[in-house]
Amino acid sequence: MSETPIRFRIHDTLHSFPGEYYSSANALFQLYRIVGLLPFYVIDTDDGTDINPPIERKNEINISVQTQKYNNTCTKFIDCVICTDAYHPSDDVVILECGHVFHDKCIKEWGHYKPECPLCKAAIPVS
Repeated sequence: MSETPIRFRIHDTLHSFPGEYYSSANALFQLYRIVGLLPFYVIDTDDGTDINPPIERKNEINISVQTQKYNNTCTKFIDCVICTDAYHPSDDVVILECGHVFHDKCIKEWGHYKPECPLCKAAIPVS
């Protein structure tokens, strides 16, 4: 007896085409991708405070990184995980000490919120 694959319809035109179907493995990935984009806050605590308050931008924090052109790097990364845009040869990028690569403007803005790598949480030097 063959199993019928689980079919799943996403009704969100931001993340898929209207009426697009996904097979079971891909459906799970797409669902995880969409749910991962949703903000997650735990607000119900005993004293009424927010366990995960929104992170505020700190203008006084500037990360210390060096910029280079993407075409001058020897990296396997093809997309910036902060903005999700593909790298182009003329893009200014930063390779952190941990080896992860980001657009220069993306990681500098990220650093105002958290001076750590968005992927592995390694500390980024602050100037």
